[in-house]
Amino acid sequence: MVEQISVKKMRWGPAQSLDIKQSTTAGNIQVVPELLEQGGVGDPSEKVEGIWEHNVLSIIAYVILFHGDLGTGERLMAILQRRAIEDTPWRRYQYVIYVMGLFHLKMAAADAIWRIFIQPKVGHEDQTSLMHYIALLRPKETGKIGSDPGFRRMHEVIAHAGAALRLDAWRVEVLLPAPCFLKLNAPRTSWYLRVKSSA
Repeated sequence: MVEQISVKKMRWGPAQSLDIKQSTTAGNIQVVPELLEQGGVGDPSEKVEGIWEHNVLSIIAYVILFHGDLGTGERLMAILQRRAIEDTPWRRYQYVIYVMGLFHLKMAAADAIWRIFIQPKVGHEDQTSLMHYIALLRPKETGKIGSDPGFRRMHEVIAHAGAALRLDAWRVEVLLPAPCFLKLNAPRTSWYLRVKSSA
């Protein structure tokens, strides 16, 4: 059973730009409290100065998702390691959860597929291997894909092979002996019957 998260109204506002070098761990450490201070988020047990002096929103029981590239994720993990000895959850940055961007997730997945299914030469021997499908789809590029394809080429290979395999699965399903599918082989099968059988 899945528990539903209760809906609560939250205040929000655009953040001001920060003059901080984010390419360093120290810069990323500085960005986190600056952004939270702009949002009025903090630890009520600590002395707070500024616009939210008497109205600080505590997030100790919650988490805040920080989105960024893989370098940002590494620096946020370094922050958590550096601050692990602090006394309070607020000072330990215990509420920080890193979420990688979708593009970086796709890059990591494409690299993992290449390392598992294409790079090992043993994986090329099977007729149902990904490299066999690549040889059918892109016969002139098998050498490049087998050695160092790059993200764009690997992404296209995954998309094309996936589409071809889904179409082939649909072809096999249509040829199964079922009453609604037997009519599809007739020369004048209506488009309505084809759409109905695909549902």
